[in-house]
Amino acid sequence: MKLLKKNMRSGELSFRIEVPDDFFYLADIISKGDVVYAMTKRRVEVHTRGDVHRSERIDRKPVRLGVKVDDVEFDENVDRLRVLGKIVDGPEEIPRGDFHTLNLKPGMRLSIIKEKWASTDFALIADASKTIKARVMLVAIEDGYCSIGTLRNYGVKNLGTITASMSGKDESEKHEPEEKKFFKEVLDAIKTSQVIPDRIIIAGPGFVKDSFFKFLKEKDSELASKSVVESISVAGEKGLQEIVNRGIIERVVKEWKVQEEVEALQKLFEEMKKDSGLVSYGLEAVRKSAEMGAVETLLISNKVLRKAKAEKNQEIEELLDLVNNSKSKIMIVSGEHDFGKQLEGIGGIASINRYKVQ
Repeated sequence: MKLLKKNMRSGELSFRIEVPDDFFYLADIISKGDVVYAMTKRRVEVHTRGDVHRSERIDRKPVRLGVKVDDVEFDENVDRLRVLGKIVDGPEEIPRGDFHTLNLKPGMRLSIIKEKWASTDFALIADASKTIKARVMLVAIEDGYCSIGTLRNYGVKNLGTITASMSGKDESEKHEPEEKKFFKEVLDAIKTSQVIPDRIIIAGPGFVKDSFFKFLKEKDSELASKSVVESISVAGEKGLQEIVNRGIIERVVKEWKVQEEVEALQKLFEEMKKDSGLVSYGLEAVRKSAEMGAVETLLISNKVLRKAKAEKNQEIEELLDLVNNSKSKIMIVSGEHDFGKQLEGIGGIASINRYKVQ
């Protein structure tokens, strides 16, 4: 998501939606009572006059409308964000006060007007600007068992699991055709996933991953050219998480945000185990570290940030201001991966500090 214009006098910020992951942030940024402007389609009466008669018809035409937000609906399964509310601005022929739904899509421009922008909003905007541009597909495969996923800023989205009954490898006459049939099902699932990947990571224990890569080169050289093969200990959904936790993503797509989260959280928990004094956790302890200017990186879970925004929590607002003013890094952490869940388990707020804090 790219910030295009910022006018704090009028409270208006304009953005371009770049990838579906941006909806994850916009769902938290847009609040009830905001006014959102975007291009949309609306039924408009069209009048035509002839010499003898007058006819009317109703057409759907593209218009730019301002809608006062009543509700926001985000469905991550179909990458859809809908903003519902009453029309407050638009062409003269559009009645004010009518209900309308803005269906937001990648590539669209939108403006959001708020009475007051909160520090939590700006933290989300800064985080959204890091949205990954590469579309990465994960394939965690072993004999007769495979899960396919895709990377999102909020973690791994599982696209499906394929299972097949396989004969033993000593029964080569049965096993080889069964394996090819299984590989074809996996390839079909990749092609029908509606994800056009920039990179594919094929990972698993043993040699099945290598056999599948060889099959892929024979059947679809274009997809094979985007693929890398990695070793992990298990296939399926756990294998997808292992690809994340093992740091494989960093080598394939260095800008991937979730990998950055995992590394920071690994460092956080390592320092906690060592009792090094370089970590604070819990709102009160982190606030004291921030007041001392000790915070190098603030880690805050998306769940805590969303709740703080909804409840207009001034303590969180003040903490974010303190950290911003000391030019420290703020990292919003998803709860969709294992390390994110661990952060939520210690209160959802922690900091890695520049120096020891008593």
